[in-house]
Amino acid sequence: CLGDLGPTLPTSVRTTFPFNQFLTPNPPAGCLAAINDPARTLLGPVQKAKFEQDLLNSTAQYKMVVLPTTSYLSAAEEKMLDANPLWGHPNCLFGSE
Repeated sequence: CLGDLGPTLPTSVRTTFPFNQFLTPNPPAGCLAAINDPARTLLGPVQKAKFEQDLLNSTAQYKMVVLPTTSYLSAAEEKMLDANPLWGHPNCLFGSE
């Protein structure tokens, strides 16, 4: 986030050694808002298009997509999965841990 390596670290951590050597006490303005933006997605538009195309072009009998948690999905990504022609396909599984 604008070059900040730990934008979500609390100030109490950011101000202690060794973090205070390379982090300011607070992340850059707008950084946390950008991270918490409900429209933010796990994949950028280029990555999302490649992901969908790779799934559609795959000749594998079974396809499995595993995400670290469903909370990483934005509303737009949930819609993408719902609209994906592979969603509900018997040989394609989407899940999270």
